[in-house]
Amino acid sequence: MKEFRICPGCGYERGFHVYLMQHQEGETRLGLICPSCGASYDPDWVSKEIGTLPPQKGPGF
Repeated sequence: MKEFRICPGCGYERGFHVYLMQHQEGETRLGLICPSCGASYDPDWVSKEIGTLPPQKGPGF
């Protein structure tokens, strides 16, 4: 795959948001969310480099 930028669900063409989720001890799973239709995609990306991210409340949208 050269690039994954277009949502297969709705055809949105401007990329994805990234989500982070605790996977296993010391590992974080990264996934993609379409900002248009909200579909989630799990490309099976796992990182040990991210570490623990303290939760922070951001601005409302």
